[in-house]
Amino acid sequence: RIEKDFPKTRAASRAKRLRLQIEMPRLSMNIKTAMPPGSDAISINTRNLKKIYFRLYSIDPDKLRQSTRRFRGWSTILNYLNDEWLKKELGKQKLTISLTFKTGDKGDYKYINNKVDELDLKPGVYIVLVSGDKSFKIGSSLMAASFMNITELVLVGTCGFRCDVEDAYYKHIEDQGSSSIQSEGAHFYLFNAQSGDPVKQALISVFHTRNNKTTELTTDHDGTKNLLFPVKVRPCSRTWFSVDPLARS
Repeated sequence: RIEKDFPKTRAASRAKRLRLQIEMPRLSMNIKTAMPPGSDAISINTRNLKKIYFRLYSIDPDKLRQSTRRFRGWSTILNYLNDEWLKKELGKQKLTISLTFKTGDKGDYKYINNKVDELDLKPGVYIVLVSGDKSFKIGSSLMAASFMNITELVLVGTCGFRCDVEDAYYKHIEDQGSSSIQSEGAHFYLFNAQSGDPVKQALISVFHTRNNKTTELTTDHDGTKNLLFPVKVRPCSRTWFSVDPLARS
């Protein structure tokens, strides 16, 4: 009303700005790790959008790593989607699901929260794209993108050396042993989230953040696996390590 009754005034300019803000479409997405079929993995928050559009791409973590310019760990590449990577690599990925989702928007300019429960996904890593229009044009469409992990696996990791390090220390200061040993410093436990049973013969790819190397481990019959590290035991020495694991059955 102010725009119409008082055109070319400061009040009209402010009213127009406020109206545009109220009418502007909004879209955000929240992803969490979930078990198959992934019905509770995707949450969306929208305003002024009656429909939104999804595309889900199945992705191989190893191929994702190969296409990354500088790999700095699984937690890095599986938690952040780069726009340049999307533009270059998305067309090479396998489109798994394409769907239209009705938000229930009534045109009253209110925010609406929804869970996308129309999914039937197998275990794996996916790229999820959601757009306010069908074009999915990166840079112009109203979009959100994220990785999504659908899995039945739970990986628990602990760290700490065993008493063999202390034994080696005393042997060294008594001139009876080496100044360094190999000791188990990282301990992994892999089990099924539904049954609680250990997962044997599963692959754990462990990235070492200290030297940028990767160690491939296979779980034992009880779902466990330990990782050896070189440990200095001479006085005033120190040993530190940091690992970033990814488990796959």
